[in-house]
Amino acid sequence: MRRVLLLLLVGLLLAGCTRGGGGRAPDLNSAFRQRPSDQRERNSQNAQGQRTQPRSASASGLGLSELQGLYQSVMEFYVDPVDDTVLIDGLLRGIHAGAVDSGLLPLDADILDAAPLRYVHNADRDWNQLAARYDIFVSKVSSRLGPDEVAQAAARGMLGALNDDHTTFLDPRAVEAQRSRGYMGIGVTLSMPEQQGFPIVRETLPGSPAERSGLRVGDTILLIDGRSTSSLKLSEAVDQIRGPDGSEVTVQVTSVDDPAPREMTMVRAPVRLLPVQAEARGSVAYIRIRNFQDGVADAVVSAMRQSLSIGVQGWVFDLRGNGGGSIQEVVTLASLFVGDQVIGYQVDRTGRRTPIVGTGPAVSPLLPTVVLVDGETGSGSEVFAAAMREYRLAKVIGTRTAGRVGLAQVLALPDGSAAQITTRRILAASGDRLDGVGVDPEETISAAVSDWVQGNDPPFDRAQALIAEMAGRSAVPAGSGI
Repeated sequence: MRRVLLLLLVGLLLAGCTRGGGGRAPDLNSAFRQRPSDQRERNSQNAQGQRTQPRSASASGLGLSELQGLYQSVMEFYVDPVDDTVLIDGLLRGIHAGAVDSGLLPLDADILDAAPLRYVHNADRDWNQLAARYDIFVSKVSSRLGPDEVAQAAARGMLGALNDDHTTFLDPRAVEAQRSRGYMGIGVTLSMPEQQGFPIVRETLPGSPAERSGLRVGDTILLIDGRSTSSLKLSEAVDQIRGPDGSEVTVQVTSVDDPAPREMTMVRAPVRLLPVQAEARGSVAYIRIRNFQDGVADAVVSAMRQSLSIGVQGWVFDLRGNGGGSIQEVVTLASLFVGDQVIGYQVDRTGRRTPIVGTGPAVSPLLPTVVLVDGETGSGSEVFAAAMREYRLAKVIGTRTAGRVGLAQVLALPDGSAAQITTRRILAASGDRLDGVGVDPEETISAAVSDWVQGNDPPFDRAQALIAEMAGRSAVPAGSGI
């Protein structure tokens, strides 16, 4: 699956998640705060009842008891039932990977595998086995790998074991980067052909540090500040590139026409990009929606009105690379087309469905419409695309969408890190599952790296042709009720 992310200021902590919309969600933070204190009390006494300080506890607040609180929160609140052994195995893999990434030899981390756990598939008893192993491991490596680093690696591995893009661990730096206006980027869009691998520059923004440094579309990023990107997820590569305003980042890249690696150093800076880009392209209005942050629906309505005033034949909504955002913005925009009909359903872990209903009324008449999607069209964007296709209001073309359609909550952890946990999913208006499945386009057509470099866009070209075909079959009066 191709993955695309924009290295810009992020207005929402839940990047790529859909937020808002009906139904009472569980209070993860309240539940979590109650658990670790109880566990600390149990861990603070030894076998003779004497109070002790567990070696795995961290002065900054992320230790074994906090990991147990996270473990229990996932077991209780995650949208699907979870096998506790999946979480524990993921935790162990996370620690092993974190230790190796921090410079320890694999042999140093192999103490985790020295005595395999004997699972009994009881969440508490299986955890107790892990807890004894964890404390020994922290003691062994504490002189070279801090307890917080071990705990963060463990949390990352535990959540990563669910293979859910909405359920993830954010270390303190990533949380601060999402929250603080002092953390900036370099102004590029990156793409990754697979879930892991070297990221490729999809777009450089005019006037950005990336453009000024000579970073070009099609360049492959091999290293970020000396760290290889080959094993990073795209989101992790983004975290490595972003940082405080005015600080430097060095990347090593190769180009399509120059395979020799070269390095360039850029100064991070604010990069401003509107979430909605609209322009007339020939006889169609091209409306690119980069995300569904607050105010996007109004911006799209304004673009639609303006396009009608110049007599375009149809609209092309480009949702490629759009990871979602506010579900309310999605509903507001979709309501222009579907009116007060059902746009989708929220589903909790009990299977209860809550309809997401449009606010209506629908605009009439509508121009011929095409929606462009790709492998990084996610979350609310998928809900919109699915509704447009199911109600036969638009042609959807491109490649299958990401299949990341869930509502997540953020659980704040004591050391400044956070865990993002999926608590609900969203189904299409038809009731079909979107999460893990995605939306299949009616016509599959993609753009290759060579197209990016040459400035070609085959999916848009096909959309333009489709608009012409549809407009030729229907007479649409000038103006509308938008």
